[in-house]
Amino acid sequence: MARPARSGEPVYNHEPERLVTLRYPFTVGGSKIEALPLNPPPFRDLQYLRAKDLVDGADVLAVMSGLPVETIGAMRWPDVEAALESAFELLPAEFVEVLKGGSVDAPIASDEPLSAPPPADAGDVIDLEAPGDDPGPLANFFE
Repeated sequence: MARPARSGEPVYNHEPERLVTLRYPFTVGGSKIEALPLNPPPFRDLQYLRAKDLVDGADVLAVMSGLPVETIGAMRWPDVEAALESAFELLPAEFVEVLKGGSVDAPIASDEPLSAPPPADAGDVIDLEAPGDDPGPLANFFE
């Protein structure tokens, strides 16, 4: 159930792009919330989200569903998780990466596993107190 349009606000005449049926429907303000309608966000709302210091899933779902953030916050976690999964399909890829905690500039991960350093040989041990070594002017610094 989308919020009514304010004066001068556009009204979109189409069915939602995605309709996420809630496992845990609830009632708020006398309205029963059984499903979350999701649409790609308008450009201005996407710009608003990008400009915020901290964006969370409730902000994104509120913009995409037209429901207040407080209503989104009342949803049970499994429903939020399912709604976010559907919402991510409707958002620009770089925005989704930032929401998931990544960085647009982060390098692409390799499929190769990281290699461990080779094991140390007993012959590789360095004697730090070998006779004849000059400890230098900082030898007694901590004494």
